[in-house]
Amino acid sequence: MRIAVVSISTPSIGTPTGADRVPEHVDGLVTALTAGHDVVVHPAALGEEGALADELPRLADALVRTWRAERPDVVHAQASVAGLAAGAAARELDLPLVLSLPDVHGDPGAATAAVARRADRVLVASAHQARGLVRAGVPRAIIRVVPPGVDADALTPEGAVLDRGVDPRLVAVGGIGPGSGIEDVLSALRLVPAVQLVVAAGTGTWTAADARRCRRRADAAGVADRVRLVGGVGSGDAGPLLRSADLVVHVPREPAAGLPVLSAMACGRPVIASTVGVLPDLVVDQVTGVLVAPGRPGELGRAVARLLAQSSMPVAFGIAGRDRVLARFSWERIGATVSDVLHELLSERRGAPTR
Repeated sequence: MRIAVVSISTPSIGTPTGADRVPEHVDGLVTALTAGHDVVVHPAALGEEGALADELPRLADALVRTWRAERPDVVHAQASVAGLAAGAAARELDLPLVLSLPDVHGDPGAATAAVARRADRVLVASAHQARGLVRAGVPRAIIRVVPPGVDADALTPEGAVLDRGVDPRLVAVGGIGPGSGIEDVLSALRLVPAVQLVVAAGTGTWTAADARRCRRRADAAGVADRVRLVGGVGSGDAGPLLRSADLVVHVPREPAAGLPVLSAMACGRPVIASTVGVLPDLVVDQVTGVLVAPGRPGELGRAVARLLAQSSMPVAFGIAGRDRVLARFSWERIGATVSDVLHELLSERRGAPTR
């Protein structure tokens, strides 16, 4: 199967890519699909959102010219902006369109829903996301739930470990902006006096203003001396930091990306996550970690205290989490799932039974 993957980055999307690069999650999927298919990636870096009205038609025209010369079997657009350009080109050439929507949103906006309604298949990360699209008028019949993936070969329980002291270490992953739940983590830290907290985030996921706000909250909670902020933690740095944690927490109050939790599970670390968005689909409560209600620092603090007071349960959670990643969330597994969806779509268009 020849698959054309369209990935667009803009400053408003915040994806740290250039015109010749794609986001990490797209690269992981493409690598997995390449094992069984002919995959061509069409990356683009566009200007500010206000200029998209001019730039997207030009990109769509370029895709039409490219695909007329070498016609793909299916077009796979990564996120709604890519879906606008890829969708216009696919409709002109009567090509099937698959749209993947990232797992960092709650209910979709009107523009995203409009793009999704014109796709032949829409891939979402969670049942929560699927329900939001259905409420926005996207037919349930075209939606497929495909969970996020993680590089389980790069992130493993074995490997370098970041230096740490003798006190228990809690690592909070994700953003520290509004809705991130960082205020709940800082409040919960008061219930576990001996614990050190490292707050880590990937490149571009927080601002200097976010960091100042976080430090003020730590001061107000009386835990500033036990809190360390580490920004710019990319995939190459995540393993040593995560392996140094006794527990990893990701407790946003609003739907957020699942990659921080999957990365921790891939490294064999026990996880505490909130019951929002995709996270309950990733963490099995009392098997690979603990799920807590968002915005409940007392509940979070008690969960941290219980796990740190035990020796065997955190180890068991970590082992089960690694096993779950290998069984369901490795890029090899996600690639196979996406491949099945593409085969289903092509068979449907040809009027043949699905595989």
